Amino acid sequence: MVRRTPRRSFTLVEMLVVITIIGMLATLLTAAVMGALARAQEAKVKVELDNIAAGFQAYKAKYGSYPPNLSDTTAVEAHLRKLFPRANPATEVAAIPAGGNSEEKAIVFWLGGFDPNPRTPISGSGTRTPFFDFDKSRILRDASDNPMAYQPPGLAQAYVYYNSLGLTPTVKGPYADADSNVIGPFQVNSAGLDDDWGSGAVPNFGDSTATIPDGFADNLMSFSDRNFEDSVP
Repeated sequence: MVRRTPRRSFTLVEMLVVITIIGMLATLLTAAVMGALARAQEAKVKVELDNIAAGFQAYKAKYGSYPPNLSDTTAVEAHLRKLFPRANPATEVAAIPAGGNSEEKAIVFWLGGFDPNPRTPISGSGTRTPFFDFDKSRILRDASDNPMAYQPPGLAQAYVYYNSLGLTPTVKGPYADADSNVIGPFQVNSAGLDDDWGSGAVPNFGDSTATIPDGFADNLMSFSDRNFEDSVP
């Protein structure tokens, strides 16, 4: 008669060890996947931000200068007078939709193009040729359907534009370098994946002696391939 050796079953301790190991591996895998997704999302936002900046470069190539900040009515009138000498600058400025955040609105306003009639570049209703291919589903509009801002993919905080000349750094920009000099003639910035621009004192970009608050850490800028935190040597 052949004797059968009884099968040994797992003890409770062994099962708990296996479950613990599986849980640890799952945690590590989840963290790795989430990190990869975050990096991919940040890269997607940065590519679009760079394309928006390229739109402003194309604007300058056509008109000879970068557009001014919409908050400066005098500068906007002077800019329009230069671009469209046959138009009435005051009338055209009055046609700019009121309200909203001027740094956000500048993205969709300046890159949306002008009416083909040089007498009515803003107030006209003709077909415009944009300098950037906007995803219409991400354009924020007011009650009158005027475009007011443009959101990055999957984020709430809209992109902002600054003509950097003569401005003082704020939480949204324009940002200064380690020597406190405002960077570049213009900036297009994003609050990054945390949808938080930051608060308090504005750190200088790339300054190894500065403390980078959490809100600023993942902010993205058109003048750099790195986010705020990764810019620190």
